[in-house]
Amino acid sequence: MNTYDIALSENAKATVLHKRVGVRRPLKFLFFRIRNKERLIAYTTLLQTGKLQETVELFKSWKNGEWLDGLLKNGEQTETENELIHRLKKEIDHYESRLGKDAYTQLF
Repeated sequence: MNTYDIALSENAKATVLHKRVGVRRPLKFLFFRIRNKERLIAYTTLLQTGKLQETVELFKSWKNGEWLDGLLKNGEQTETENELIHRLKKEIDHYESRLGKDAYTQLF
């Protein structure tokens, strides 16, 4: 699967650069490990709004295919999502649904 561009609005567009699968690390509390390993799909996108360019990482559950709350914006974790991020998630789902089941499992 190659990188692809998504037009979000008149002055905003996104390029999905990378899609990968990883395991969320277990939580450690003192000497105890809470074993809640979960496989995630991470999408690395380059979001361009006007002259501003940001790297955004979005996360999706491997098991359910549901988007997780929060994101990494320029390497910093944020919990707030704006309308542009919600639209980006919908457009990624729409793009992958057009490709069929293979898009869900293919990585690039």
